[in-house]
Amino acid sequence: MRDVTPVPLGRPTTYKPEYCQMLIEHMKQGYSFQSFGGVVLAGVRTLYEWIDRNPDFSHAKEVGEVLSRQWWETVALQNIINRS
Repeated sequence: MRDVTPVPLGRPTTYKPEYCQMLIEHMKQGYSFQSFGGVVLAGVRTLYEWIDRNPDFSHAKEVGEVLSRQWWETVALQNIINRS
């Protein structure tokens, strides 16, 4: 009988589970999801592929977006208060 083990197509992923926490920490400082590509040397398309294939990374992006928004709102409010 022939071995019918599927052969993976394309390049192996460069995704690492530790990227989840790294992404949260990155976005917590006000940075965007897309700029995380510069941290891990991955293109934006690759980042979105990781979201599609890794639910934990998708969740980290959702958490990161909330934290990034909070950072920017804090900065904006501080600027308004300082101008008063």
